[in-house]
Amino acid sequence: MNIRYSILIILISVIIGGCKKNGLNQPPEETKSINLLQNGSFEKDGVPSSSGWYFILPPNAPQFWIYKYSPDVPENGGKWSLSYDSLYEEPVLMLASSIDMPSIHHQYELTFWAKSWYANTRVQLMVVRKDNYSGWGRVVYIEDSMWTEHSIILNTNDSLYLTIPDSIRILQVILHPGLGPLGSRGASFDNFVLKQID
Repeated sequence: MNIRYSILIILISVIIGGCKKNGLNQPPEETKSINLLQNGSFEKDGVPSSSGWYFILPPNAPQFWIYKYSPDVPENGGKWSLSYDSLYEEPVLMLASSIDMPSIHHQYELTFWAKSWYANTRVQLMVVRKDNYSGWGRVVYIEDSMWTEHSIILNTNDSLYLTIPDSIRILQVILHPGLGPLGSRGASFDNFVLKQID
């Protein structure tokens, strides 16, 4: 009886150890390869699309920026990219995409391609409140007028993020085209991929 009991304990230990080694508490490998953003390439079936993205515009603020689709794309960028054109010297319009984030303590990576023709063009990866978009995160500035690949890694294992209630916590990608002279060309973006990597 003791031998059978010992064998059972060993089998259970091996099973548990194997599960931990294979990452039972981590996303499966196939999940890690999934883009959490609905439409990171601004197209669907070869047709330009902003599906999955929305504007962040302060109350009563006029729309000083317009966006358009361009066949100018980076390597492996499909057929279309998103471009901003300036209509005023101080833009207030930003484009964003987000996913619900009821739990934290994960690590995320955002990769994308972009180019810009003047200062302060940036992309932010933020944990925010969906009711007022306040929150914390990381930012990368776009300082090259040629297509360049960028990445942001955000570790949400921070007590700051716990201050946002689970029901209104989202992970948000924000595109800000920066500042430029009246009528100048702005920035281009493409191939956004957001993954959970832990």
